[in-house]
Amino acid sequence: MTQRIIALTGVSGVGKSTLVEELQRVHRIQALCASDILAADGRQTSLLPHGARGRALGANTISINQEHLIAGFHDKRDPRAPCVVLDCHVLIDAPTGYVGIDASVFFKLGITHIVMLVDDPEQITARRKLDGNRQRLRRTPQEISKYQDESLLQGARIALKLEIPLVVLPVARAHELAWYFPR
Repeated sequence: MTQRIIALTGVSGVGKSTLVEELQRVHRIQALCASDILAADGRQTSLLPHGARGRALGANTISINQEHLIAGFHDKRDPRAPCVVLDCHVLIDAPTGYVGIDASVFFKLGITHIVMLVDDPEQITARRKLDGNRQRLRRTPQEISKYQDESLLQGARIALKLEIPLVVLPVARAHELAWYFPR
């Protein structure tokens, strides 16, 4: 049986991490989080600016992080797990603007499916305000809506390039993700 490697994507604050925690309690999956992989051994480089130098690092920093993500993912992925779910992004909302993650990153990760979790921008904004554990750029619901739309387009570009399925899944129907897990 071929291992399914699902990229669970969506904008920051949509509820990916919460969903992954719930899925892991109920299903036999290996759940990995891109930010946790990058944080291991101090590999993640902050995207939040510290003056002009920080703003200039945006795309280059993301590229460096993706190299670390690929290596860390392959170190942590259990080849015996029937399904791996990676909580990640297809588009980063950086201080300098949006930075799309290249399809080659998903290819190198071995992603077989992309599932994009979506929700009402007002709900996402409210969740982001309540979550004090993460550093995020402050965004209005209108900005979150644009970010979510651009993320959907980037996810579609990646899926088309890699010829893999893309599923857009509203948070209210997140339980349906279980359909993708081997029985």
